[in-house]
Amino acid sequence: MYYLNTIRNIKRNKKNTFFMLLMALILTILVSPFPVKAIDIENDYIFFMPEHPAFTQSDVESNFTNYAERGATREIHTTGFATNVVGIVLDSVNGEALPTATILAVGSTSIEIFSDANGKFNIQNMPCDIYNWYISADGYRNAEYHNYSIDIGDTIIFTFFLNAHEEIHVNRNDFYRNERSVLPEDLLHSSIDFNNEVSRNMTSPPIVKANIRVLNNNNTITTVGRRDYLYAVVSSELYTENWYTQRGLSSAQVQQLYRAQALAANAFTEYACKVYSPHSALTADVCRTTCCQVYDPTKITTIAINAVNTIFENNGGTWNTALVMHRPTNSTYAYIWGAYFSSCGNQGTLAHAGQPALLAKICTDLTNGVGGHRKGLCQMGAAERAKNGNTGVQIINHYYTNCSLVTCTLG
Repeated sequence: MYYLNTIRNIKRNKKNTFFMLLMALILTILVSPFPVKAIDIENDYIFFMPEHPAFTQSDVESNFTNYAERGATREIHTTGFATNVVGIVLDSVNGEALPTATILAVGSTSIEIFSDANGKFNIQNMPCDIYNWYISADGYRNAEYHNYSIDIGDTIIFTFFLNAHEEIHVNRNDFYRNERSVLPEDLLHSSIDFNNEVSRNMTSPPIVKANIRVLNNNNTITTVGRRDYLYAVVSSELYTENWYTQRGLSSAQVQQLYRAQALAANAFTEYACKVYSPHSALTADVCRTTCCQVYDPTKITTIAINAVNTIFENNGGTWNTALVMHRPTNSTYAYIWGAYFSSCGNQGTLAHAGQPALLAKICTDLTNGVGGHRKGLCQMGAAERAKNGNTGVQIINHYYTNCSLVTCTLG
C-alpha cells in the first residue's frame, strides 16, 4: 500500500536505510498514540467533502439507483448504445432545487422529462448522441445548453440552472476555443509580484485554498469548492472511459489515467491560486476555458468523481488533499506549474526555463491528439503509460521531476 506522505523521490543513503526506518518507527510510536493517517490514492477509497448539490455519496455508491422520484424517472427502450443520465435543476441565484421543471433533450431523437420535488430527474438508457438541452420552469426565463454528448460508460450527472430574470445560454464547444495559456519562461525575472521566495522555499506543507474563484465569460466571478471544481475539470479534460478502452486500456488503467489527471489539475489550480494567474488582475484564480483548465459544471462523470475523491480525505474533521510539489531538498517544498496538454506527436515534452520540475521527457502518444505547448504532462502520453501498466502516481513522477505527493490541509 502506497501512502501519500511516504511516496517520496528523495535520495537516501542506502547504508543508513535500516537505521532511518527504525528511528522513524520509534518516533511514530512515541509521538502519536494512533497510526498516522494518509491519503492512499492507489486504492479505491472514496472520501467525500460536504455533498455536491446534484448527488450524495450514497447516490454514487448505488450507481444512482432511486435517484429521482418515479414520476421524474423515464426509461428509454433502445437497441443502440445508451447510458444512464441523472440531473438536477437549480435556481442560479440561491441554489434551490426547482420542482416540475421541464427538461427537453433534442438530438437525433427528442426526450422530455420533468423534475421531481427535489429538482431531480433520471433518464435511464438514454441513447448516445449529442444533444441540445432546453430547460424551463414557471416563473423563470428559459435556459439552453448546447452540444452536450451522451457517451457510453458510467452514469453522467447534469446540473442545469435557471434564472428568474435572464435567459441562460451555454455551449459546450465554447469552453474549448481558447489556446492554453503558457507560463512566461522569464517569470522568475519578471516584475510580476507573486512572492517568489516564499513560494519556492517553504519549510512545511502549505495550507491550500478550499474555494476557487472562477472567471466567467461575462467577467463575473463564481466561487466554488475545490473538490467540486476538480470534478468538473477532470470530467472535461479527458475523453470518456469508453474512448480509452476502445484503444486498448482496461477500465482499471483508465482509472489510473484519471487519477493522474486529477493530481495534475490540483497542482495547476494551487499554482494559479498562490503563484501566478493570467486572471489575477480581475481577482480570479482561473477561468472556465482551455486558457486555464476547462471548468464546465454542467456535465460531470462518475469516473471523474471517483478519481478526484481519491486525492481528498477527512482526517478527524480536517479536510486534506494530495498536492504534487517540487522537493529541491528534504526540508523544502515548492509549488509547481501543473501544466498539461493534449499530445506531443511522439516528440516528447519540453523543458520550462522557470520550472525545475518541468524537464524534457521522452513520450509516446496513445494516438493523435490536438497538440499543445508540450510543457508538463502529455495527456496522450499519460494514456499510453497507463496502458503499459503505470499507476497514476508513476505517471505524475514521470512528467514532473523531483516531485512528491504532499498532504496539505484545506483552508
